[in-house]
Amino acid sequence: MKFFKIDSLLSSLRRVTSTGTYDPRLDGLRALAILPVLVWHMSLRGNRMIAQQAPMTEAQITQANLIPHGVSGVMLFFFVSGLIIAFPFLRAAVTDKPRPSIGSFYLRRLSRLMPAYFIALTLAFIALQVSGYAPSDAPSFSESSIPLPVSYVASLLYQHNLLFGTPSRIIPPSWSLEVEIQFYLVAPLLLIGYAKLAPALRRSLLVALISISLVAVNFVLYELSYAAHEYSVLGYLHYFLAGILVSDLTFGSPVKERRWGDLLFVAGYVVLLAAATIRPDSAESFFARDAGMFVGVLATYWGGMSGKFAHRLLSLRPIAVMGGACYSIYLTHLPIIQAYSEVAKRLHTPDTLLTSWALMLPSIPIAIVGGMVFYALIEHPTMRPDWPRRLRSALFSRKTPAARAE
Repeated sequence: MKFFKIDSLLSSLRRVTSTGTYDPRLDGLRALAILPVLVWHMSLRGNRMIAQQAPMTEAQITQANLIPHGVSGVMLFFFVSGLIIAFPFLRAAVTDKPRPSIGSFYLRRLSRLMPAYFIALTLAFIALQVSGYAPSDAPSFSESSIPLPVSYVASLLYQHNLLFGTPSRIIPPSWSLEVEIQFYLVAPLLLIGYAKLAPALRRSLLVALISISLVAVNFVLYELSYAAHEYSVLGYLHYFLAGILVSDLTFGSPVKERRWGDLLFVAGYVVLLAAATIRPDSAESFFARDAGMFVGVLATYWGGMSGKFAHRLLSLRPIAVMGGACYSIYLTHLPIIQAYSEVAKRLHTPDTLLTSWALMLPSIPIAIVGGMVFYALIEHPTMRPDWPRRLRSALFSRKTPAARAE
């Protein structure tokens, strides 16, 4: 009985899509994407516990660099975004169904993303402002001279990256949300024009653009502007475009199950994480990391769609629901992990990097649970396109006594 209750709860939390189609494997990929983000931020706070006692040794730095950078998960997010966004435009090009209007596209993105973001950002801002808490061991916060209210407003308008060339002081991971917003601004125009071209021509053009972007980002943009390279859509365009290309290639002809699919899935995810252990300090090393992550993203997706085991793994309801809640987990995980670290270091002083990571490890499931609660209360209800009407009805409708009796 308890199993059925849990299964029913998970079913009720399944992602709601505007197109009505749902593939749990895509949410499974999102779950894989959020994991390295959580591990990265957990490990950073473990590293800082050691560094606060004494400068880290070369051996400790080498050990710390074995943890894949959380950007690996973000690249998988960007790819999936391109894949999903392209679907309704490609569908309209080959069927009688109308394509999304530009206005409806922007309205849907705003109504889907803004409520959870506004609430998470505002709660974090109020907590910091009222408590006066200033994490001295967090560079995004302590090394910035931007006043907290200014950072809040810039973050709320998705302009922090462009205005200051740095992540938000309040929710630093929101830099990637601003990159996604930049992509959404150009996506409908890009996709309307793309869908009108002959399939062979548009795919060839996209392959050329992806290749140019991958090279130009790391050998040209990096030298011209580090801020643009790190915090604008120009630095990550090839991931979004790759998602569009794969969506086009697989539209109407799903990826077939292959015997080597599971191997490709595992190898791709390993390559993605391994590439993210590169700590770049030059255009060449940035290219090496980026190219490795790009290949890893593509292989993880293709293996996940074609592998028999991978298909089942990504479709498991707990994994798919966690992936469906990835936006909420992404928004809330850092404040939770930071708060946990403040408590943990008062309870115990670790003497090695491994013990500091072990001390911080429980923050990951705590952050997942916290994000899931936020998802159930805030994000999931706003997934429905008609949530504003539902909210107005719930707040302002008044039933007559006869209606209540019915």
